[in-house]
Amino acid sequence: MACPGGQLTGMAAAGAGGSARRRLTGVLAVITAAVLCVQVVFVLDFPLGQDFYPLRNAAQDLLAGRSVYTDSWFVYPPTAAAVFTPLAAAGSSAARTWWTLLLLAALVGTGALLGRRARPGWRVVTGLGSVLLLAGGCTASVSVRLGNASVLLTSVTVLVLAGFERSRWLRATGLLTISALVKPLLVPLAVIPAVRRRWRELGACAAAGGALLAVAMLTIPGGQDVRQFVGYVLSGTNLHGTNAASNICLSGWVEAHHAPVLLGSAARGVVLLVAAAVVAVVVRARVAERVAPLGALVLATVFLAGSIAEVHYLLSLLAACLLAVIVQPSRFRAALYGPGVLLLGAPLVLASFAGHPMPLTSTARQNWDVLAELLLFAAAAVDLLRDARSARQAVRTK
Repeated sequence: MACPGGQLTGMAAAGAGGSARRRLTGVLAVITAAVLCVQVVFVLDFPLGQDFYPLRNAAQDLLAGRSVYTDSWFVYPPTAAAVFTPLAAAGSSAARTWWTLLLLAALVGTGALLGRRARPGWRVVTGLGSVLLLAGGCTASVSVRLGNASVLLTSVTVLVLAGFERSRWLRATGLLTISALVKPLLVPLAVIPAVRRRWRELGACAAAGGALLAVAMLTIPGGQDVRQFVGYVLSGTNLHGTNAASNICLSGWVEAHHAPVLLGSAARGVVLLVAAAVVAVVVRARVAERVAPLGALVLATVFLAGSIAEVHYLLSLLAACLLAVIVQPSRFRAALYGPGVLLLGAPLVLASFAGHPMPLTSTARQNWDVLAELLLFAAAAVDLLRDARSARQAVRTK
């Protein structure tokens, strides 16, 4: 029996679409591979990341029975020193090389995780695009060169948000707790189970995490000294004065540009008020299921309105925004998040041409990063408010 003409037309269109997708996949794979090769050469050509040494020194001190806070630049929980002990096994140069490659591999893995969250048929393309933006962008260039452990938390961001989205509250909150024992960068994401009233999971994980930290403080040499570093971190560490341009929160921007302190306080207040209002609207409209944009909003709020934010923090924000677009793809969301995502994910050669220089204390680079934060903060807020409006309209039409 002959197929109807309409069915033949549909089959031909599907075949043409599949062919175009395969060509796109091939081109994107070549571009991604080329950019990653350049990125590897670029980051390994750097002398040594200044954020790498405190991790290795703390691990060596732990193995030698000394206080893990002998190096004053180690401002992590004492439990982190135990995690980083493999860095003490090799020589400094070899450890740095392997650490750098591990950080890049973590970003590639995060891109793969994001690809798995895409619609069937688009997972490879989405994964390649995510790898290109996360591992090949200017934010990755600077962050991996620094050697900061925040890079490893990018994949944790995706796993935690995906777990919340799938209602795997205990598993995702437990992973969030474990990451906090290494570096408490993602702790603000606990707002998500809080607004969903998952108090049992939050309480259990907080109790377990607190117990582990207490044991570490008692058993790890110098563990109790962690208390003196809490205030140091909350005050912005050493990112003041000539280093203020490395602090990409609003107060850091104000200090680096010698603007009135009142301006910074007012800007931070506006960000906090907007974020609180959006969360309140989302909760009332019962659209808190949109986990990824809510996570992006929370992270952007803390990075902008807090006392400290550094370039490597932005990789977690970038991952959350990519997840927001991937989980519910639309042209509107692509356009909404696109400008901020492209600022963070543009290859360094393009970013440098557009005004993002490599020096870590450049105010021009700080302007670039703060602008990206503001754009993504606004994008997440608009995305959530649009969902809330759609939810209200749906209720009215019933």
